[in-house]
Amino acid sequence: MGEHIDIDADDVQHVYRAVRCRIRATPAKYRKLAAHAHASRNVWNYFVAKTRKDYEAWKANGEDPDSRPDVSFFSFGGEFTKLRKQESWLRELSAANVRQCLADLANAYQKFFRNPGPEGPPKFKSVDRTPFSFPLASSQNFDVQGDKL
Repeated sequence: MGEHIDIDADDVQHVYRAVRCRIRATPAKYRKLAAHAHASRNVWNYFVAKTRKDYEAWKANGEDPDSRPDVSFFSFGGEFTKLRKQESWLRELSAANVRQCLADLANAYQKFFRNPGPEGPPKFKSVDRTPFSFPLASSQNFDVQGDKL
């Protein structure tokens, strides 16, 4: 029958999928954080608009399976590199946070195309309705210790 397993509290690992925190920052650091949030939102919206336009063109041309637009992280990343070369304000910021945003967008599109639900495809992020936030890439070094990040 069922086997009883004892788990020692020291053996349990905590995996944080999301951590929300309030950061107290100097005005200069606050402006830098706001710039990262602005970049993530703008790049997200840029790729949502681009993907919508590409899919509309694909549908208008007969939906050839071999020419379907690519919504992978790698295709977004290549386009982001080009965009970053064109936009000087993007070059001034770390690309790691925006790349994490693109990975999240690629995952959202792939989930949508596997199982289109009532939510529809990824949507634009509004300045007014989107909270001041941006993803931290898992490759960045940070740790949660008590109430400090």
